[in-house]
Amino acid sequence: MNIVKSLDRIAAKGLYPQKDNVIFVGITDGGERQYRLYGQLPAAVTDHSALFEIGSMTKVFTALLLTHLVQQNMISLDDPVAKFLPAYAKSTTAGSHETTLRHLATHTSGLPREDNVLNKRVAFSKEKRLNPYLYYTSEDLTSFLSTHQLNRKKIGKWNYSNIGMALLARILEHVLQIPYEQAVEELVCAPLGLSDTVFRLNNEQQQRKVEAFTKKRTPIPPLQIGGVRGAGGMSSTMQDMMRFVELNLGIIDSTATDPLHFSHQKQANGPDQHFNMGLGWFIKHSKHTTHPVVWTGGTTIGFHTYAGFIKEKKLGVVVLSSYHLKLFELIQTLMGKGPIVTDRLATTIFENAYKAQPPAIN
Repeated sequence: MNIVKSLDRIAAKGLYPQKDNVIFVGITDGGERQYRLYGQLPAAVTDHSALFEIGSMTKVFTALLLTHLVQQNMISLDDPVAKFLPAYAKSTTAGSHETTLRHLATHTSGLPREDNVLNKRVAFSKEKRLNPYLYYTSEDLTSFLSTHQLNRKKIGKWNYSNIGMALLARILEHVLQIPYEQAVEELVCAPLGLSDTVFRLNNEQQQRKVEAFTKKRTPIPPLQIGGVRGAGGMSSTMQDMMRFVELNLGIIDSTATDPLHFSHQKQANGPDQHFNMGLGWFIKHSKHTTHPVVWTGGTTIGFHTYAGFIKEKKLGVVVLSSYHLKLFELIQTLMGKGPIVTDRLATTIFENAYKAQPPAIN
């Protein structure tokens, strides 16, 4: 089966029966770009400029802000959290063991994925589950970080944590004394030329926004990130994300890329022997690809996204998609069989690159 047929077969699993949601695939091979669009975008929206929620891909931009400050000698990766926010010592210190900025940026802080307060508030409400973080406030996070008791045995062990990334954003905001969102857009995105990678859409960008909805055409409201700023909340386009990947690959030359290349370096072990952590990035090792894949992904209630690359091949992949994921579909996805196909599409492209033919999809 050739690469196009493989991608078509995988993408079909991620389309609604009416094929009215979207899966948009972009490939850059040494700077030569190819695209494949499945499903439907609104008639008034140009595909490359359509804005998708990118969810947890935001974490890479939070980590890049951290990297920027490290390279400016304003902070160190091994600075303890308590140096900046001593009020949170209970949740970030256990005896002589301290959570550092490196821990926060690599999901090895010992903090949980979420605060149980959030889970209790949205568990039994279908409406609240469509926008769960709306019901978790900044004050809730402050309360958690002030009272949670850190288990020292968990420091340094990988555990994906929205709480940890939100705490990192608070520290960066504290150091810079400007709002976190402003800092990311001005100090990270603007120098990289990512004008459509933003937290809040202006009026013109609102017209290019992809709307998410369930299979029954129930609209899914735009995700509001609430108290976990830093863990999500950004939107972007295929044009911006392809540029971002090419900047990471060194295909596009820029004086602003030093933090990017530093962020790819291994900083911690991941969840298993096949994964390491950069700063915000996952580094995946596979027997099917000679070289590691550096990648990030995002999932919101209605959107699922991916950006990854193999530096040695100068090959990058972006997948932006819309899909409302139900609980049983989430379980299927975790087993590699569900409708969220972003990772599987990318994996197929990367593995194909190590075969005889280049990844031609047009």
